[in-house]
Formats: sequence, structure tokens, C-alpha cells
Amino acid sequence: MRSSSIWDDKYNKTEYHYGMEPLPYLVEKMEKFHPDNLLLPGEGEGRNAVYAAKNGIDVFAFDQSQIARQKALALAKQNGVSIDYRVCDVIESDYPRHFFQMIGLFYVHFSEEIRQRANLHLLEFLRPGGILVLEAFHKRNLGNSFGPQSIEMLYDEAIIKKDFGMLQVEEYYENRFVLSHGRGHQGEAEVIRFCAVKLF
Repeated sequence: MRSSSIWDDKYNKTEYHYGMEPLPYLVEKMEKFHPDNLLLPGEGEGRNAVYAAKNGIDVFAFDQSQIARQKALALAKQNGVSIDYRVCDVIESDYPRHFFQMIGLFYVHFSEEIRQRANLHLLEFLRPGGILVLEAFHKRNLGNSFGPQSIEMLYDEAIIKKDFGMLQVEEYYENRFVLSHGRGHQGEAEVIRFCAVKLF
């Protein structure tokens, strides 16, 4: 998922690298589906987790970076909410099977060796009728000033179908968007947004 030392270095600053505002796509899907709980793998410094918690959702998150966790918990405290935030690798993540009403995968780019295994592992935690919400960089984003610089870590429609073909698609679209997420994502990028329901 993430190299902990690389991300510790990136997050080891006073500022929040990707800002403190939630992703609009998460906000949109929360408002549509009203989940009671939410899992956020690779959550980083907590901007999405804290927003969801402020809206009454039981939030569970994890990342490989201990510094990310510290900053996320500080942001939660600042906003008067609590989140369950663990430090672990995606394959090591362990939650009750069929527990979550929503899983949000936001700019979580796995290596090719573990991507499908990791995605299928996470889907085990999603209950039947639960919602997967994904926003990630498309393969066309390769060479951009931000985002993974390995084509194998990026997504396209074929990969989405391969990893999530057992889900009922609510929407899938890809486009060039202007992102403004702190210092980390600033400018135009090729992005996929995908939402689907787990049927069983």
C-alpha cells in the first residue's frame, strides 16, 4: 500500500500534506447512502475520517504511517470527535467479516503484486448491500507531477472490472479533474471515480 518510511517523511510536517478538507466524492456518497459506519484504508492524515465522524459515522481507518495516525488523531481531537485508527499493512488489516456499510478507497494505489489480493481482502469486510466508493488515478495520469509514477500502480476500467466485477456498479466515470488537496494534489489529473454495491 505505502512504504511507511516514505510516508512518514512526507507527513512529518506541521501542515497537512493533502489538506484537512474531505474529498467531495466521499461527501456526495455519504449524503446519498447515509452509512452508519465506514472503513478508510490508507487514510493518511485523517481528513476524510474526521469529516465522516463529525457527521455521526463510526469511522475505522488504517495506514502504514505512524505519523499519519498521530496527525489524524490530533485533527480528530481538534474537531471533538473520535476515530478508530490503526497502523498496519493492508494485508494485515483485520476487521469483522461483513461489518462495514461503506468502504472508501481514496488514492490508495497498491503494487501490482498485491493489488487484487488487497482489494479482495478489503471487500471481505463489506457487508452485503454495502457500498464501495473509489477515487484513484487513471493510467493516463502517468507522468503527471503527482500520483504514482508506475503504470502498474494506476487504474483503468479493465482493472476495476477485474478486481470489483462481482459488485453491482452504481457509477463509473473517468475524466480530467482539477484537484486541490493541500500541497500534495494540486492541478489537473486523470482520475477514476467508481461506486458499487456488494450484493452478497
